[in-house]
Amino acid sequence: MHLDLRKNPSTLRFRGLERAINPWDFTRFACEPPVPSMRLYNNHFPWYIDVESSNPAGVTLHDLFSAVWLAMMTPISQADWWNNEMDETTRERITRAWTERCVDEAERQNGVRRVDFLMERYLLLGFEKGRDGMWEMKVKRQ
Repeated sequence: MHLDLRKNPSTLRFRGLERAINPWDFTRFACEPPVPSMRLYNNHFPWYIDVESSNPAGVTLHDLFSAVWLAMMTPISQADWWNNEMDETTRERITRAWTERCVDEAERQNGVRRVDFLMERYLLLGFEKGRDGMWEMKVKRQ
């Protein structure tokens, strides 16, 4: 799969699928066997993303990508920006990511979003079963 996490999930593309993704594709389960919830993590993203199922049988691709989109577009707080884990160099890199993501003044007015913490690692490649029953979001640099 290929998804720029700075963009809407409607831009998602699956490798090997020669047609555009349609709404029915998003009704399919995110994993097999289906699970009622998922917790996503990435070592470069300081928050978990909790995915809850809208389908009693399990998490769908719609549930998964909606939760990821919502998490990525969440504005950060002052505490996120001024936490003890970050130094000035990291803040500068996040600022560069924010500047690159924002295509117009209206978007700049919304401030830094969580996706900017991924800096140049904003291409989502997929999910892999990880530690303690969680799922790792596999991302790479542009």
